[in-house]
Amino acid sequence: MSKTNSAKNKIITLTFLIFAFLVIRITFLLLSFYFINNHEELYNGTFAHDFINNPKLFFNYPALPLSYQYMPFAGGTLVVSLLATPFFFIFGSSIFSLKLLSLFISIIAFIIFFLLLEKFFSLKAALIFGILSAISPPYPVIMSLILWGNHYESILLSALLIFLMFHYWTRNKKENYRYLIFSGLVAGFGIYFDYIFFITVVTVITFHFLYNRGTLNKKEMLLSPISILIGLIPWFFSIIFFKLDNLTIYQLLKANFSPDYLIKKFLNLVVLDIPNFFWIKEFYLFRINVFSNIYYLLFLISFFYFLFTGIRSYLKFRLLPKEFLFVVYIILFSIIFTLSKFTTSDTLLELNLNLHPFRIYRYRFLVPLYPFIIILISLFLAKLKKHIVFIPITAALLIISLASYSDYLSTKTIGECFIYKGYSYNILSEKLASNYSLKKCSEIISNLPKEYRLKLYKGLGFYFAQNEGGFILNKKISQFININYENSFYEGVGGGLTERYKNFNESLKIIEKFDDKNKIHYLMEGIMEFSPLFNSFKDITEYLNSLASQQSDYLYKAMGKGAYILLGPDYINKARSETEGSSNIIISFYNGVGEAIWEQIIDKRQTLLGKKDIPSIFHADYDTTLSKILNSNNVLNKIDKNILPYVREGLEKNINLNNLE
Repeated sequence: MSKTNSAKNKIITLTFLIFAFLVIRITFLLLSFYFINNHEELYNGTFAHDFINNPKLFFNYPALPLSYQYMPFAGGTLVVSLLATPFFFIFGSSIFSLKLLSLFISIIAFIIFFLLLEKFFSLKAALIFGILSAISPPYPVIMSLILWGNHYESILLSALLIFLMFHYWTRNKKENYRYLIFSGLVAGFGIYFDYIFFITVVTVITFHFLYNRGTLNKKEMLLSPISILIGLIPWFFSIIFFKLDNLTIYQLLKANFSPDYLIKKFLNLVVLDIPNFFWIKEFYLFRINVFSNIYYLLFLISFFYFLFTGIRSYLKFRLLPKEFLFVVYIILFSIIFTLSKFTTSDTLLELNLNLHPFRIYRYRFLVPLYPFIIILISLFLAKLKKHIVFIPITAALLIISLASYSDYLSTKTIGECFIYKGYSYNILSEKLASNYSLKKCSEIISNLPKEYRLKLYKGLGFYFAQNEGGFILNKKISQFININYENSFYEGVGGGLTERYKNFNESLKIIEKFDDKNKIHYLMEGIMEFSPLFNSFKDITEYLNSLASQQSDYLYKAMGKGAYILLGPDYINKARSETEGSSNIIISFYNGVGEAIWEQIIDKRQTLLGKKDIPSIFHADYDTTLSKILNSNNVLNKIDKNILPYVREGLEKNINLNNLE
């Protein structure tokens, strides 16, 4: 076949595969919003929204973009935040723009892997990979539409690094050191992007030593470290800005190196977790999940086939098969994950990760494995010369994936990706408080959208108090914060003090020394909001009953408000037995619960775009009234009917007070 025809076939094949890839993911984007909507990704759109609306702010504070990085160690979240800007500018600030960026990253990774397999293996292997990746099982499809800016997006960098290194390994090294240099740049940047990419770097280094049988020339020893260090430049900047905090990942998690635990964790990974993280439809026969195990069995056959052929070639001093790199990655990933402090536990912060929408977190650390599993299966099937064998197997895998989609698609969510905002200010106060002085934080917030400032200032007070304790009260707040937001700030300070000292009595001792008695009211409100987290209902009510009734009234409201927000309706319903016979407690406490529900409704309303910002096709069903949001959330249905009248009273007071419908 001529080179022209070969190139033409490759382009036609790739075009068809991209089309299939897009059809599946656009279907999920429109019909699976419940599963692809995640609050974490919203912060990755906040920089784009703010930069487009007020670019001058970022020129005044050049380091400010780093405060839009979700975690100090998660450089990828900042990268995708920056990349989201043109998407927001062109397509608007809905969550649809975030999904388009995620889809764009997924397509690029898909194309690179296809070209890698076509160039260094065969068009047949690339075609099988393309089909199996385009029509993936549900979990990889869903993850390709969530812009977390870490594990899934790092797949693109893994594909690029391996593609470049294959060029380097298979060409005349004297003429192709540029591939080594580019590989080093990608390796360094990839580590900054997400630390899980380190597994890819170790895989490439390991394969390089095996492929070259431990030999390194002087240029390799010089060029690789230098180019990696250059790629790490953003990481070095983040070390300075975050004061070394980017060196630690999830400080609350601790690794367990006991042999029994590690053996159990490894067995769970290879026997249960890898088969289950595809989210393949359950179909049991003799207590065996048939569909999931068909997929997994084919992977195991492929894995051990290439493991055996690779070891045999190495021991016989033959050229190591390139397929062995993907085997090395899976081995190293399994070992490193087993030794890490991360798990696929079914609980996280008391959340059941077997249930939606939290289920998506359970296997997020395994996502980078997926393309390597599909590549090994594709390379193995491509080895089968008889069409009667590999075509039915490939078709069976596609049918399994397609059959699994029915559990995740619904016409009820169509269009929702266009009506929700693609940004969130929920954690911006914390980021600003960690990186700037109170004065600069206030200056920055004063340049952000007005409708979010009350909450931002409250959050600012909370995090400064949590970090500095009572010292925050020694500052002349009025010099930094507009008088319209001082009360919110002090309310946040009260909550932050209680969070810091884990006891409302300690917080009360601190504010007793505070000079401005007019602000004590708001400090105490904040303290009472957080007190149910750390103190018993009885201890709090005993203190409040010792106060004058006028003062205790608003503090009971604050307590009820915080109890509902922090502990939920179950706590509220259980508290009923503690309030029986105390009419003043009942009315004020449950009025506070109503106020909390009102605030949550307002928060929900703020996640929706204005009607003018969404496609006109969805205008007829677009209802942002409080009653619609309240009914759709069913929040009042969770409240005990005996206390519901008092909760409704608090809710209606706030609705009437704010003249809202």
